[in-house]
Amino acid sequence: MSDNAACPFPHGGEAVRPVPFKEPLPLHDPFFQFATPELWQRLRDEFGNVVRVELEPAAEPGQEPITAWLLLGYQENLRALSDPVNYTKDSRLWPVLSSGRLKPDSPLYPFAQWQSNAFFVDGAEHERFRAPIVEAIARFRSDQLARDVRSVADRLIDEFIEQGSADLVTEYAQWVPLVSLARMFGLDDADTVELCEAMNDLWQMNEKSVPAQRWLFERLLALARLKRVNPGPDFPSWMCAHPAGLTDEEVRDQLMLLIAAGHESSKNVIANTVHMLLTRAEFRHALASSATLVADTLDRSLWVSPPLNVLLSRYATGDVLLGGRQVRRGDAILIGFTPAHSDPVLFDGEGGSPYTATEVSRAHLLFGVGPHKCPAVDIARHMATTAVSRLVERVHDLRLAVPDDELPRQTSPWLAGFTALPVEFTPMSRLGEPEPRAAVPDDTPPPTSTGSFRRPTASELDPSQALLPTSLSPAPNGAPWSRSSSTPPPAASTPKQPGSARPGLWSRLSSLGRWLSRR
Repeated sequence: MSDNAACPFPHGGEAVRPVPFKEPLPLHDPFFQFATPELWQRLRDEFGNVVRVELEPAAEPGQEPITAWLLLGYQENLRALSDPVNYTKDSRLWPVLSSGRLKPDSPLYPFAQWQSNAFFVDGAEHERFRAPIVEAIARFRSDQLARDVRSVADRLIDEFIEQGSADLVTEYAQWVPLVSLARMFGLDDADTVELCEAMNDLWQMNEKSVPAQRWLFERLLALARLKRVNPGPDFPSWMCAHPAGLTDEEVRDQLMLLIAAGHESSKNVIANTVHMLLTRAEFRHALASSATLVADTLDRSLWVSPPLNVLLSRYATGDVLLGGRQVRRGDAILIGFTPAHSDPVLFDGEGGSPYTATEVSRAHLLFGVGPHKCPAVDIARHMATTAVSRLVERVHDLRLAVPDDELPRQTSPWLAGFTALPVEFTPMSRLGEPEPRAAVPDDTPPPTSTGSFRRPTASELDPSQALLPTSLSPAPNGAPWSRSSSTPPPAASTPKQPGSARPGLWSRLSSLGRWLSRR
């Protein structure tokens, strides 16, 4: 790796494989699940910046495997992301899908199946689907949203701060974005828990992915239909009423896009940023000395540890030369976030890089570029920044509870993150904040209940693992997410001896998070 000697990424040992690489590379092989910058560089050295990969092995002898082009270079990824003429989002152009070779029961199917949302279309159709999303986001008051996300973070921290230990994935990182998104959708807490379970299953790209997608489709369609006749101050209601005239199925598909894009990636951003602060002294010291801000630290994390490894995201509209490789019309293209961010072209060989401990570029690829740039960038940044900042403000001596190389990582080929992030710290006192309000515009009435829009509870799914009552709602004296409650000014936590219990709704959410991680 002579041409990557200046790369400041945390490097493990050189990846060793007993036989030479051969295209198409089996991306589903466990060998590629924990790819390091060294491995990506070895692939660049052997194949260039574009390499043929196998997404799914041949179903029968004599059949071809399902393949795609994985982009390893920063410039190649940027080109595919920003050129809708040569690279479309419309998966119906992929012969593997249109011919039926990719079966509906394949774990890959949920990621390729065309949906009537802004992710899978271009041009005027894309604008029609994107406009209701952009306008719904704009209707939420940013100041109220900021207070509510902060309150969510504080309530979750309160559930473990007295214990002196926590798993920051299952007890914190996965709940901040999901609870915030669920409030924007007008969902209650029971629905929030079930959405988390379904999204966790969907992204694993295994036998749970297809059932999880089907459940999400059913429930989100039910929500869209309910909100059309019984609207509230929430995303689905506003989308139903938008002049674009979306059908119930189209509203469902926009909601599906928002959840899929906003939950798992945000969870990984939060956990990866905290992990970077715990393991990279230069970034931790810069933050502690106020030489940098949490928002900048988050951007460094997006360079060093992006929440997505790769994403099936583009299809060639015609024969095109990309990175010196001949790509044919209809070929699938994987955007390679992790390999692109470690591309030597970003490092000048003399210590220069797109980030340092005190300076950072936002030219990373995570939020996209061009017409498909994420419309919810500000919300995503705010949720992740608030989650990290409240944690470091309130818990002053966080440290990993296990060696770094023993942390369990996600095995999905798409995701780059942890399934658990166990930490220890000095026990502190809870803030004792009231339950947070959801963000609503001033001119909207209180929302109506989503009624029967819910999935069976954890106790119904597996009575032996019963951790929750049938309803997550506590007694009348503590109704969760009351829109009439207020958020007091923040307070500093004080040291406290361990041993306190974790009562109430929020502890049950934390318990269910741990249960879901074991399934």
